[in-house]
Amino acid sequence: MAAARIFDQITQEMANEMITSRHVRTTALGGWESNRKPNYQGYVTVKVYGGGEYNAAKIHQVALIAYNRRDELKATLGRSNYDISHLCHNGKYFRPEHLIVESCTNNQRRKICNGQKILAHDGFCYHPCRHGRVEKLRKCILPVHHLEDNTPNSGEQTSVAATTYHDPDDIAALDVTADNMVILKKLPVRPYLNQVALIATNRLDELKKTLGKRSYCLVTQLCHNNLCINPEHNRRVKIKPL
Repeated sequence: MAAARIFDQITQEMANEMITSRHVRTTALGGWESNRKPNYQGYVTVKVYGGGEYNAAKIHQVALIAYNRRDELKATLGRSNYDISHLCHNGKYFRPEHLIVESCTNNQRRKICNGQKILAHDGFCYHPCRHGRVEKLRKCILPVHHLEDNTPNSGEQTSVAATTYHDPDDIAALDVTADNMVILKKLPVRPYLNQVALIATNRLDELKKTLGKRSYCLVTQLCHNNLCINPEHNRRVKIKPL
């Protein structure tokens, strides 16, 4: 395996020096950005000397070696069924805490979360990523969208900011804030998150018209993504009875 021989030339100290010298900026989501431009695949590469010649290696692969995760890296080499997944959905970033090794299938399924946002409003937070909640995997790292308060007596509206939020369902979360999960679990029937998002944006009357077996209305997603819970993408549609 040519790739394995290349990485065998890199010690942990060398790998740590490589990623440290190329880390120039930390993004709002905590990603590490390099001072090099990505290649046509969207990855940043570094040159590794070994066997009398220079070879190219992806910097996020080197980052795993720097953090003593060489065995995980080897599992992805060759004709392997495993990939290195970027939880932040950006291949040019290389922060080791945002990298996980998982099956190629799970890596591809994470694409449904790309472009999604965590909804935050009045102390509540709704995470659209289902990987940690349903599949018991690490959750995707998504930006937070602070919903504006549309109530008549509201004061200044909350601005939109892209910040990280440690989700209580995430296995690796350190800062656990489970208040919203406790409230949801106390409900006799757990609602869909797009329904909760309508309540959070003062559209309870619209939601009520979609409830019940005799209702001829439903909530549809304008973006055609049933996993999306952005209330700006939701609208109430009246359907004709049969």
